[in-house]
Order: sequence, then structure tokens, then C-alpha cells
Amino acid sequence: MGRPKATLPWQGKTMLEAVLEPLQASCEVVVVVAHPGQVLPALPADVVRVDDPPELDDQGPLVGVHAGLSALDANDAVYLAATDKPHLTTRHVNWMFERLGDSDAAVPVAPPDSPRRHRMHPLAGVLRVGPATRVISQLLGENERALRLTFERLRCNEVPVSSLPDPDVLLDCNTPADYQTALGEQDS
Repeated sequence: MGRPKATLPWQGKTMLEAVLEPLQASCEVVVVVAHPGQVLPALPADVVRVDDPPELDDQGPLVGVHAGLSALDANDAVYLAATDKPHLTTRHVNWMFERLGDSDAAVPVAPPDSPRRHRMHPLAGVLRVGPATRVISQLLGENERALRLTFERLRCNEVPVSSLPDPDVLLDCNTPADYQTALGEQDS
């Protein structure tokens, strides 16, 4: 990308700001997890920054989610968002919280014949903090780093991608081409 995704321009703001806005509208507490020393755009005063532990830095989203959960109450539920998914909406976040029901997790899943490498979209899912923290601690102790394993080990509601109110929330900007395509779509 040539620069950190969080700082990329998106609809008159940064990509990080675009993701934070719907979260702030839906959640009492918003936590941003970063690498130690990572420079981010200025965070709103009510957003909490947590850094990955230095000994586990750059070992994937499972480590980051664990660090972020540490800033929350065990009785909370949390929506997991990725900086590179700037299409996030308040409607989608609220809708996913509703899908949680009595379970410990809810996650969008693509059908088995999906062309995606992974069917599950954990960075668009919802977790109950207490149960998720326990499972992620176990996974890290087993040297696992796949976030999807958290959802597989919890009582999880799998939400069909086809039922999402805003399916574009799953589009990410992993490559410069993805980002350019997304920029072109926002202009149309």
C-alpha cells in the first residue's frame, strides 16, 4: 500500500476514522489495537488504544484481539473490526450484536462452495468477552494464531453472508488494487 492502512484516505477522512465512526455509534467502549510504537491517526478521546504485547507483536489478529479484550469487562460483548474494511456501518454492527442471542459468538460465514480461501469472516464477528478471553488464552498457549479457531471453539451462531444487511462490510483493502477498486466504487 505504500503506507499504513489506518492512514489511507477514505471519503474525506482516514480509513481508521471510517471504521471507528460506526463502532462509536454502536458501542459504549471502542478499543483500537496497534503494534507497539505504531503511529495512528489521532484517536477520539473516548477511544482506548491498546498495544500488542511486545513478545507477541506481529503474530496476527488473534494476539491483537486478546490484547483488546483485556481492556474490556468480562461481561461485555464486542464487535471485531478491521481497519482495512472501511465499508462498516452502524446498521451492520447493531445487526450482528442481535445475531449473538444467547451464544458466545456470532460470525458471518460464506456457503461451502464459496471461492474464498476461508469461509468465516472473524473480523466482522461478535464475541462475548469472558468466554472469548478464556478460549483465546488457551489457543495462544497452544501456539495457535488463527482467529477463526476462537469461533469454532465457542457456542457460535453462524450467520449466512447472504443475510447480511450490508454485505459490502466484508470487502477489505488488502492490496493496492483492492484499495483502488474501493475508491472507484465510492466515487460512483
